[in-house]
Amino acid sequence: MRAAYSSSYENKIIAFKGVLVVSAQDGSKVEPHRGAAGNLRQFAASFVQARMEGFTKDMQICLTPVPSKARSGPTHAYFPALMACCGTLEYLAGLYSGRTKPCGDEELSGYAAKFLPQPAYAPDAIHILHCALRHSIAHRGIATGVWVDRKPGANRRVTWRVGAETKAPSIVLKAEEGSLTRD
Repeated sequence: MRAAYSSSYENKIIAFKGVLVVSAQDGSKVEPHRGAAGNLRQFAASFVQARMEGFTKDMQICLTPVPSKARSGPTHAYFPALMACCGTLEYLAGLYSGRTKPCGDEELSGYAAKFLPQPAYAPDAIHILHCALRHSIAHRGIATGVWVDRKPGANRRVTWRVGAETKAPSIVLKAEEGSLTRD
């Protein structure tokens, strides 16, 4: 999916999957698109709804228990689930903020503050989710068990654990005293 944006004061030009949608600032001219002829708001609502239905399906697949070959009991597709969560969060934050480029902590935290349960998705939780898990999984396919927070002033190491629990909140930050003895 490629998107482009022109910051012209007269028009917004959005290219989405090769289809151009042109809208004057007053919203008067919109090209027909995906069954929502002339109604960009209707298209946006149906598009986001369809994406969320796809996200729900992906989570159901990722969190379906599968017998583990390495240990007793079931396992789950945790890393694909985390990538789907991070990708959806970044996608929705970008749509909300009007960005077509990747979002950072500021945009993600702003979106989370407005639309996700607080304090579970406070800026610190979003920072760890984004930097410790999303970046590692996206670039290496796995996240190590210990992450060094390089944010100025943070001076901390973070360990994490992933599970398939369905109770809220889905992110819990818990400070623990002591020294790390293994990764």
